[in-house]
Order: sequence, then structure tokens, then C-alpha cells
Amino acid sequence: MFTFVYAAYKAVCCLRVSRWSQPGPLALYQPEISRLDLRRQWIAHLLVAKANNDRATNEKGGWLREAQAWFVFALFLLVVTTIALVLTSVFTSPANGAGGQPLEINHIDVGQGNAVLIISPDGETAMIDDGRWTNCAPTVSFVTGKGINHIDYHVATHYDADHIGCLGALVDAGVSVGVCFDHGGSKNTQTFANYVGACGANRQTAYKGEVITLDAASANPVSIKVVDLNGAGVSVSPSDENALGLDMKLSYGSFSHEFGGDMPGEDPDIESVVGPEVGHVDVCTVHHHGSKYSSNDDWLNDLTPAVCVLSVGHNSYGHPTAEVLDRLHAHGVQVYWTETGSGAEPGPMDHLCNSTVTITVSLPDNYAVNCG
Repeated sequence: MFTFVYAAYKAVCCLRVSRWSQPGPLALYQPEISRLDLRRQWIAHLLVAKANNDRATNEKGGWLREAQAWFVFALFLLVVTTIALVLTSVFTSPANGAGGQPLEINHIDVGQGNAVLIISPDGETAMIDDGRWTNCAPTVSFVTGKGINHIDYHVATHYDADHIGCLGALVDAGVSVGVCFDHGGSKNTQTFANYVGACGANRQTAYKGEVITLDAASANPVSIKVVDLNGAGVSVSPSDENALGLDMKLSYGSFSHEFGGDMPGEDPDIESVVGPEVGHVDVCTVHHHGSKYSSNDDWLNDLTPAVCVLSVGHNSYGHPTAEVLDRLHAHGVQVYWTETGSGAEPGPMDHLCNSTVTITVSLPDNYAVNCG
């Protein structure tokens, strides 16, 4: 508008100069400008002023429209980004915990014995048994090779030397131990004394239903439950370590894994009592290194596992036996072996690793079993 007014003012000024100013020397020879010409000149100046005003207005309006378009586009991007972030936080599970790693369950190859190292997604650790007292190098090298210098929780399924033989060696290697859980008994052996010494004041008696929690502050903690222990109500000899042992169930999301040491399924039959308490699991351990008296049909019917891990090595007991392998295969179980043992040979449903058997679990419901 200002441009239009200024142009109109300029038009009027120009007309006044043309009409009323004193002519120059050559003006004596120019004809006088008629009123019609003045009106035409006035209209022409006004049209120019209008055109200039329209152009300025269009330029200003175009700039505003462009600015408005950029503003709307930026607002659109902001809204879309916000929605995407909200949907990501709601529908994308914080898979594998805050640490971003899967749960790792390592059945360490310790020969004829048992040792399991559990590493949570956030880096907390638990061990279930720790290996054979005459062969601690595999346990120590595996744990320290993972860069671990502290075990948060240690669980002794029972006091046999091939299950609690290497905790002292771990401590000697610079690995500290937090809480030690066991069934609260004793055994008159040097191996047991070494185990008690390694635990020190941190030794505790476990109780039925007790839960060890890894990554407690996480939205997806790992729980390890004491399902039963000390014979599960069955009358057993106080010296029968296999029958007195702990049975544990790990749960992470929808995944579950059972750990049972040397629990018998015959004379006495502890498995048939504990099986319904455990319920379905994805993975289980083959009890007592493949003894024919373990992993009975009732047990397998209750747990319906897809995979079982057989921790075995050279032995004088004929482990693993054909009887237990036949039962496992009849129930459709894939069996992963740490070694060949001194009994039956692996069949089509068996996976001979000759190494640690590692299970990795990623949320929501994916797990993988690998050798090494």
C-alpha cells in the first residue's frame, strides 16, 4: 500500500511539473499540453503505480506463503518424529535389557561334571555348580576368558566333587563370589571344605520357592527359582546327595530352563514329584550325566522340553546310557552333548559339541543353542 501511495504522489508531482512549471528555452516552440493528454498521463502513472504495488504485494505474499509452507512442513516432521518415538517405546520391547545383550547360558565343557555360567543382559552373573575338582582349568579359563572377576550368585545343586570342585580355584584366580546357595547340609570331604571356605560368610541355605533375580531393575529381569530340594518330601537317606540336591528353574520372558544336578528318577524317584512343580520348559539338563535312573518318562511328560543338555565326559559308569537316550528321543528331545562320554554313542537326534554348549536368549521369545 505504501508503494502505491508513493507512486500516485509521484504521478501527481510529475503532472504539476508538466503543466505548471516554467518552460525552458525550447518551450516557446512546443505546443501546450492539452487537458486530455494530462488525463491520459495521470491514468498511465496510476496504472504503473498499481502494477508496482501489485508486484510488491505479490512478492510479499509469496514470501509469506513460502514461510508458511516451511513452517507447516517443519511441524509435520516434528509430529511424525514424535509419533515414531512413541511407537518405538511402546511396541519395541527393550529387548535383552538395558545392556542390549541377550541372556547367555553356558554349559561349560568340564568333562564328567557340571558347571553352568549364566550372564544376564545387563552383565550380572550366576553359576550353577562349578566343575570337577581334578579338572578346574576349563572352568577357570572360561570364566576369566569372559572378563568376569565376580560371580554374583553361586548355586551348588549338591556336594559331589564333580559339581562343587572348582569354586576355590576360581577364587584363587581372582574371581570373587557373592552369595552361595546350597541345601544346607554338610559332607566330610576336602572338596566340601574347600567349597565352604570359598563361600566364607556368604554361604546361605536355600529354601523352596526362593528366587534369585538378575537385572532386578530391568523391565525384563532374569529369575532363577528354587523349585524344590532335600528330597522334595520323599524319604531319603541323609547321605544321598543326588536326592537331596536343588532343582532350579530359570525364566526370562517366555523362555525357561531347568537345572537339576544328579536328581534321580528311580530308587528314590524324586523327578516324578518335582516334575509337576517345574512344569513346561524349553530346555532342561539331562540329570546325572545320562544315568539310566534319571530323566524318566513322567519327568519328560511334565517338562515337555525341546532341548536337553548332557554334560558328560570320560567316566567309569557307562554314561550316558542307551536307556536314557532312548527315552529322550522318544519324547522328541534334541540332546546337545558337551563330550562323548563312555557309554552310548550319539544318534540322529543328538548334537555332539566337544565344547561348551551355549544358549542365547533374545526377547520376546527367541533362543538359540550353539556349540562353543
